[in-house]
Amino acid sequence: TPAQIAWDYNRGKPIAYWKMDEASGTQVDDWSGNGNHGTITGATRKNESECKSGGCLEFDATSEKVSSVYSITNARTVSLWFKPNWDWDDGASHAFYGTSAVGQAGAFVLRKTGSDIDLAMWDNGAVQRLYRIDSNFSWSAGEWHHLLAIWDWNSTDGARIYLDGKRLLDGVADNYNLTSFTKPVSGPASQLIGNEQSGAYNFNGTIDDVKIYNYVLTEEQIKQDYAGRAVNFK
Repeated sequence: TPAQIAWDYNRGKPIAYWKMDEASGTQVDDWSGNGNHGTITGATRKNESECKSGGCLEFDATSEKVSSVYSITNARTVSLWFKPNWDWDDGASHAFYGTSAVGQAGAFVLRKTGSDIDLAMWDNGAVQRLYRIDSNFSWSAGEWHHLLAIWDWNSTDGARIYLDGKRLLDGVADNYNLTSFTKPVSGPASQLIGNEQSGAYNFNGTIDDVKIYNYVLTEEQIKQDYAGRAVNFK
């Protein structure tokens, strides 16, 4: 299966893993061993006592971000911890993670808009495909939460979003027709933590332990990732 191939390629490890544990400097090391190091623009390093695990970075809703470059794939999992400075229904927009400029072919962004969590993607025709969670979740400012998103253009169940290890099931697919979806652009693309290329969805809060997998995690692997354990393939 595609998941088994991805496992064999990297033994199930993330293809990028930013712990954000560095004591100083503008580089965020990639702990996956693949050299996808990130560059900090404006974000502030926080002490271990203020983070989920080790160090972390605080973003202040301006143009702050962490940027890296690696290749887009048609199946992927994004996992991160976040502590927002806002309640879930503050009405504003905040990007957790994004790539390329919104509205361009191959772009995608995981964000909170209004009172929704969105996974927005643009196919090779620059047509937006939006998967939106609009109910049955909440959080308050100052709380740590785990967010995980999956997309797979090769599957009829092409998008899923999890909060604290549990799948959010009330998703609304806006123009999310996989049968007409043209695959994203291939090759390297800019990856941004705490922002996206247009700068319209700046994150306000703290982010820690960002992982990117080049395959779709199973339900058991998602539980393992949420618990802070290395994922296993079964």
